[in-house]
Amino acid sequence: MENAETVAREPRVPRSSLRCELLFNLSFLAAAALLLGLTLPVHAAIYGLESSQYSLSAQSRAADRKIDTLTRKQERLDESLSGKNEELAALNTEIAELESQIEDFAYDDEDDYDAALRLKEEAQTYLARAYRRNDADYATLLLIAENRAGTPGYPNDNDLAVLEQAFVLAPQLASARLNLAQLLIHRDRAEEAVVLLEPLVNDPHGGSAYARALLLRAKGLTEEEAAAQEAALAGQVEAEGEADADDDPAGGR
Repeated sequence: MENAETVAREPRVPRSSLRCELLFNLSFLAAAALLLGLTLPVHAAIYGLESSQYSLSAQSRAADRKIDTLTRKQERLDESLSGKNEELAALNTEIAELESQIEDFAYDDEDDYDAALRLKEEAQTYLARAYRRNDADYATLLLIAENRAGTPGYPNDNDLAVLEQAFVLAPQLASARLNLAQLLIHRDRAEEAVVLLEPLVNDPHGGSAYARALLLRAKGLTEEEAAAQEAALAGQVEAEGEADADDDPAGGR
């Protein structure tokens, strides 16, 4: 009875208050859901940006490593090329020394001639190595042709091609012109030799006597015939100059 009376005396919560509390809770849950729905895409976008930034950083680090690797390869290549150039210079020096030894032989007997041929063969070995190192070195090409001179079968088509290539690489070099012109004359291509030789002979700083001799040979003239032609040409030029002076009215004043 006492409990029943106690319960009976406790105040009852009005139904309107319960309804308000329920509505508040529902509103709070709805607001939380709306806020969560708005922030999730933002967080997703931020995560995506962070992932992209990490990917770009990884790519940048990979690119830096590749650049470092290529730089080291370039340095090793430069060192290798430097060593090859030094080796090529040393080879050319050895070849020049061998050529000097060959020229010292007077070929007094067969033994001297055989010894000279052996030196030429040795020089040819060095020249072949130098050519493999650099096939665009005009000095090596000129030495190859010089070393071939005087050997059986010289000159052949390959000898001519070697000198033509040397001239293409160094047209300003007198030796390249002279050697090629001499071979062209030997191969009955005198007109081409004349074109090569005339700039050397007509050089205002002093023409080469050897170039002049080759030029006369290419033209099929003796020294006397060439001198007569030059004298006739000089006389013709002088006569034309006098005729021009006579025709000039100002010249008689």
